[in-house]
Amino acid sequence: MTTTIKTVSDLSQITATTSADIIVLSQSDNGSVDLLGGADKLTLQGDSNDITLTSVETIKSGAGDDTITLTDDNTVNASLGNGDDTLIFSTNGGTVNVGGVETVLKPSPSRPPPAAR
Repeated sequence: MTTTIKTVSDLSQITATTSADIIVLSQSDNGSVDLLGGADKLTLQGDSNDITLTSVETIKSGAGDDTITLTDDNTVNASLGNGDDTLIFSTNGGTVNVGGVETVLKPSPSRPPPAAR
């Protein structure tokens, strides 16, 4: 299996593959990224990030205040370092091993109103 290693300064420069991707985001950014298949790792080096992720298995960040939203139900290892960090699960669940995360949220799926009697 091929591993792609790349350092980028913003999310628009990420070109994911179906193999294992190791991506280092060297500056703060906001947006979303899908790293497709493979055992993917994303390292965030900027001060603060607000990023929505799909198909990422390992996330590391630094000292800033990060908000990371996971959109799928992968098993994820998240080490968000210092700062006031928030990790938001998808509504489908998933398994997340966390470190350095101050807030963990899982949105409630919408519930239909109770039936009339």
